[in-house]
Amino acid sequence: MSASRPLRLQVGATLKISLGPNVVLNVRCSTWKRLRRGGVEEFIKHCKEGESESRCSQFVTTDDEAALPKSNSAVVLANGTLIIESFVETDAGTYSSPDLKPKVKLQCENFTQSVEAVVRT
Repeated sequence: MSASRPLRLQVGATLKISLGPNVVLNVRCSTWKRLRRGGVEEFIKHCKEGESESRCSQFVTTDDEAALPKSNSAVVLANGTLIIESFVETDAGTYSSPDLKPKVKLQCENFTQSVEAVVRT
């Protein structure tokens, strides 16, 4: 994805954030943070086999409570790709990874029938 390039997603579409192998050298993105309306930080991460933290399979708050409203299905793959199946209006927010330097953010803004995503570096 290039900086400031808007992406239009229909509500119900799959959001896939993959920064690609050339964005960060020798650093793997395993944790994603999002900030939705209301200002609560939420986290999800890729977990290795045997890990059972709550943030392995859903977005959670800093207190490890399930983020509400929940996303339909969210997962971080081993390569750092964040996938949210059936994106809904309440998924709109700013997505970033604390693992990445410089910071890369994906802003998803809410529209009536679609969501626009903008990557800013």
